[in-house]
This record gives sequence, C-alpha cells and structure tokens, in this order.
Amino acid sequence: MLLSLRRSLVAMLAVGGLLAFAVGLLFGAKDAGAQVSPIPFAVLLVLLAAVNVAALRLSWRWWKTADEAVRQAHMSGYFYGGSLATCVALCIAALLLAAPSLAAPLGMALGGPEAVFAAGAFFCFFLQLIGYGAGWAVWWLRASR
Repeated sequence: MLLSLRRSLVAMLAVGGLLAFAVGLLFGAKDAGAQVSPIPFAVLLVLLAAVNVAALRLSWRWWKTADEAVRQAHMSGYFYGGSLATCVALCIAALLLAAPSLAAPLGMALGGPEAVFAAGAFFCFFLQLIGYGAGWAVWWLRASR
C-alpha cells in the first residue's frame, strides 16, 4: 500500500509539472509579446484537459486508499478553510468593484483587464489553498489532543 501511495504521489507531481509547463508556455508567449504561441491554443487546451483528467484519476485512486481520519481532515479543511477563504476572496472582489480607484493601479500594474482577471482567478485559488491548508492543520491539531 505504501508503494502505491508513493507511485501516486510521484505521478501527481508529474501531472502537476506538466500542467505548470503548459500554463507557463501559454503565459510566456503572451508576456513575450508573441502574436502566435509556439504551441497552438487548441493543443494547449487538449493538454490541459488531459492533465486535469489524469490528476482527477490519480486523486480518486489516492482517496480510495486513504483511511477515514485522513478523509475527514481533508473534508474539514476543504469545507471550513476553503469556504471561509472563498468568502474573503468575494469580499475583496466586491471591495474592488465598489471602489474602482483601488483597482485602477492594479490594472495598470498588471497590464490590462485580461491580466487583472487572471490575477483575480489565481488569487482566489491560492487563497482557497491557504484556507484549506489552515483548516486541515486545525483538524489535525484538534484530533491529536
């Protein structure tokens, strides 16, 4: 069982690396000012879809081997930490929409509405990841008492 978990971890890291590589190619071409990406957008889209399917399959395989305590910790972290982080991200978005003078410097610094949208999406994702990690850690701290 431990060997299969290690294989799953290595496979998930490889899938994450492929995803990061594909996204890097996409954003790298845009930042370099290239009109045409070195890899066609349709190919990148198919690559991203394949990587996501592989990640979901590996995650499902790992989930089936996890014990009940590990599952509860992840569900608690996702529900409490991820939900709270989503609320915080939505409050920040509402603040920036209500006060455009706060968002204007951000838009100029990032280079336009597309970049602001992408930065907002990544910000929300990373905020949820941080909230999830905090919720997961709190669950384990409470369970270890």
